[in-house]
Amino acid sequence: FESGWIESNRIELLPSTRVDKLHTDAGELVLSNGSTLRADKILLCTGSRARMPEIGGIVRPGVFSLRTDLD
Repeated sequence: FESGWIESNRIELLPSTRVDKLHTDAGELVLSNGSTLRADKILLCTGSRARMPEIGGIVRPGVFSLRTDLD
């Protein structure tokens, strides 16, 4: 990424922080450190290969798999 791109797009990176619970109806994530985040939209980044996790509701309109930041 270009310098400042993450900040200018209001993205907060939380490396080494696991999402323990995902409440899609409430738009809420519970993190491994016990904190809670709220979001209008949630992007799951699962690693270097696109992989759809086996979670309920994943096969719905508006749920996509992204491989790069250009997707």
